[in-house]
Amino acid sequence: MTFPIVRLGDRNGAGGKTTGARKSVKSSGISLAAYRSGVTPHPCCGSPGCSVHCNANVTGGAPTVYAEGKPVHIVSDSDTCSHTRVQGDKKVIVYK
Repeated sequence: MTFPIVRLGDRNGAGGKTTGARKSVKSSGISLAAYRSGVTPHPCCGSPGCSVHCNANVTGGAPTVYAEGKPVHIVSDSDTCSHTRVQGDKKVIVYK
């Protein structure tokens, strides 16, 4: 299967954007998301029992593609809050 590569600012299914960047590697002019990048607070952050959506990180990573010595993140990777990465650069496809 193939998946788009995840960059700085790409969203998960609830709108949480990646916050960390790999400054030396870009895709379509945007830095790749850092390995285990932070994620912006997203719904239901702030509601009782929803704190995991306030401080999430991206997990997973492609097993065969690395940047700056760490696996790249791809659409379909999950965040620690269980939301899935849904946005990425379709011009750079990673095989998994």
